[in-house]
Amino acid sequence: MPYCCRELQELDASHNALTELPDALQGLSTLQLLDLANNRLKTFSPSTLGTMKSLSELRLARNKLQQLQKDAFHGLPHLELLDLDSNELASMETNAVRSLPELKAVRLGRNKLVNVPSAAFTDLPQLQSAELQENRLTNIASNAFNDVPQLLLFNISHNQLATLNHAGLKSLKSLEVLDVSHNQVARVGSSSLDGMEWLVELKVKKQLHVPVVYDYHRTINTMF
Repeated sequence: MPYCCRELQELDASHNALTELPDALQGLSTLQLLDLANNRLKTFSPSTLGTMKSLSELRLARNKLQQLQKDAFHGLPHLELLDLDSNELASMETNAVRSLPELKAVRLGRNKLVNVPSAAFTDLPQLQSAELQENRLTNIASNAFNDVPQLLLFNISHNQLATLNHAGLKSLKSLEVLDVSHNQVARVGSSSLDGMEWLVELKVKKQLHVPVVYDYHRTINTMF
């Protein structure tokens, strides 16, 4: 591989017609940003991505990805942003996104997810933002987020959740902003938000005038 390629730090391969990851990506150990948005990728090889040990931003939005398998992003110790917005993801496995010590934001909005299984997101000590809006979610396992202690923003708006008991909130004690607007949730009680001492903004579906009941000693900005 030429020296210039071995030292490459940013690669923009967006807006092409790629259907698979090029073999030329193998061994780009200094690459920090990889933009593959607006292609036709249906699958990708974790073994190819795993050679990019310096990668901090991975942009895969607006492709045709259909599934996230276990350890899909294994071997990316410096990844901070994972953008999978606007794909065709219909399923994800346990431990699909795990052991990424520097991951701060994951974007999974505008996909076809119905269910998020137990431990789908695991061992993400720096994760602050998770976006799953505009899917088809009816259930997020109570421990879908396992060992994710710093999550501040959780957007699950525009889904099909009937109750917050199925919204995977049990372990998310650090939340500051929770968006559950445009679901089928008819009531948000204090038990649903139990332990969320830092919650300052709660967004719920406007047109249903959802009654919000909470027993906190501070004001939560509730947006109907």
